[in-house]
Amino acid sequence: MENTFILYSWIGLRNLILFLFFGYWALKLIEFLIQRITLTKRVNKKVLAVLNKIFLLYNPISILLILLGFITINYIVHGLFLLLVSAIGYPYIRNYVGGVIYKINSILAKGVSVTINDTTGEIKKFLPFGIVVNTEKGDCFINYTTIDTSGYTVNSKNDTVLRQTLFVKTPLSKSELLDLLFDNPLLNYKEAPVLKELEESGSLKLQYTLEKGIQAESLIAFLSAHQIETSLTNNLIA
Repeated sequence: MENTFILYSWIGLRNLILFLFFGYWALKLIEFLIQRITLTKRVNKKVLAVLNKIFLLYNPISILLILLGFITINYIVHGLFLLLVSAIGYPYIRNYVGGVIYKINSILAKGVSVTINDTTGEIKKFLPFGIVVNTEKGDCFINYTTIDTSGYTVNSKNDTVLRQTLFVKTPLSKSELLDLLFDNPLLNYKEAPVLKELEESGSLKLQYTLEKGIQAESLIAFLSAHQIETSLTNNLIA
């Protein structure tokens, strides 16, 4: 009995896997019951949205716990084995983790019209390693790494841009650039701008939403006036 949940044994690892397995289906049962309970649609929607985020985090956390249990059985052998597997599968791991982050934090959702590089269409479904976009030419698969590298633009139903991506290069720090943008009423701060450093190019990726009636050209002109290089793609000279 003392080995029931001790991770440094195969029995403990087996029981951990069983515990996580039944925990997953317990959450599924709760989701099923909530869908059948007569509550207001607003309450149901909020509760199910929370459960959806729990499900998104449950799988990666479960995998991490299982890997931790696997390593503790034999730190050296199992640790080196997982290090080798991680090195080989790094692109897939990065893609999967990026997908979890996008599903939780971004404004991307099924049915949203999105432009990624030269692809424009509505998001049809989310997959573990990418999204399927329904375009005029048919379904197109785009992985999360591409979305993270190239950025994306979300379009409203009347074809006005809600969320855009711009690549910038400047000697200013991230906080200084955000302060500069804040001093000029171009951006909609209800959808806070996000700056991400791109080590490979030495530039910054700016994801932003403009105030109603403001054109992207106005923001580009404003940045150019402050000697800040801009590009719609990540091709700024390092």
